[in-house]
Amino acid sequence: MHIEFADWFRVASIDPKDVDLKVRWDGVEAHARDISTDDLLDAARLFYGLPQKDREFLTRFRGPFKAADDKFAMKDNDAELRVLAGATLVAHLNLADWGDVAALALTCGSFRDQRPAAVGDIVRIAREHLSAKSASLREPKHPTLPKNDFTAQIQGMRQAFQGAAAPSQLADPVCNAFQTWSKLFEAMIQWTEIQEQQQSLYREESNILWWLFAEQSRDLRQPLAQLRSPAVALVASKEMADLTVTVPGPFSARAFLAKALRLAQKPSKDVTLAAAIAACPAEWNNAAVGHADFTKLDDLCPVSVALRKFVEVDGADTWTNAFKGATGLTATEKLDPVDLAEQAYEEWLLARACRKLYNNK
Repeated sequence: MHIEFADWFRVASIDPKDVDLKVRWDGVEAHARDISTDDLLDAARLFYGLPQKDREFLTRFRGPFKAADDKFAMKDNDAELRVLAGATLVAHLNLADWGDVAALALTCGSFRDQRPAAVGDIVRIAREHLSAKSASLREPKHPTLPKNDFTAQIQGMRQAFQGAAAPSQLADPVCNAFQTWSKLFEAMIQWTEIQEQQQSLYREESNILWWLFAEQSRDLRQPLAQLRSPAVALVASKEMADLTVTVPGPFSARAFLAKALRLAQKPSKDVTLAAAIAACPAEWNNAAVGHADFTKLDDLCPVSVALRKFVEVDGADTWTNAFKGATGLTATEKLDPVDLAEQAYEEWLLARACRKLYNNK
């Protein structure tokens, strides 16, 4: 059970004494063992109070909690369900690829805290998880090598062959030598895998640094300095996501995006999503919408929804109403440009992480 589980109920104005925390966590773990990608995304929607894509989701979601506790309510317990949805996402954080989707669905869905979460601390935990994982992936790793004198073992086996009167006398020295060598080969394979992963991460950061050093948009083929600050917030986020090899991306991703924004014309202290999209060239907006399929994520990825709504009406002012109807958010709220860039960057990563889960079905 997560150490903060009881606190999450208190934040939602539910007295933990009124529920059996242990059996509730049994239900959370049941979901962590067996949940589909679509249901994981619907759990994120439930956490944020958004409509679910699948009408049957709530019945399925309640199932494990009802199985663990006959007294669990099957209706009129929305506040508790939102807490349990958040707990289910937290329980997925350490499950390889599932953890990337769970954490990014939480961070992207909050839209930099513009959308109220059932429990704010759960969003904090997701952000901390992404940072910790990014740092952990880049820590130096070394395989454990067997501490054996291989030269002595080879010499001993050679002597056994020379002095053996019968094949049976060779069994022990040969078996001992091969067992030791197999451990060495396993360590060498592990070392090779570690080196391949580390080289991939070094290449990723090197490519991003060269991109920043060049100060040039890869998509638009023009200097970032020729773009206004609101446009760079979106263009840079997409281009850095293209260069990111491993989710959740480099530990210094926010600093890289801040650097890109400082290259723009007249860097501003705040920006709105509407202004950012309007500042981007029309051809870039059209290409960005077609570049990734966000349809399964739409309301959890506000920037991508805004781009699509803008393109659908060819930039007419009515797109902001359609955006609000789809997400419950307004496109004219002021944001820190780096926050907007990081939001867009994480949305691109969430789309990639989800695509990987769907492809691995």
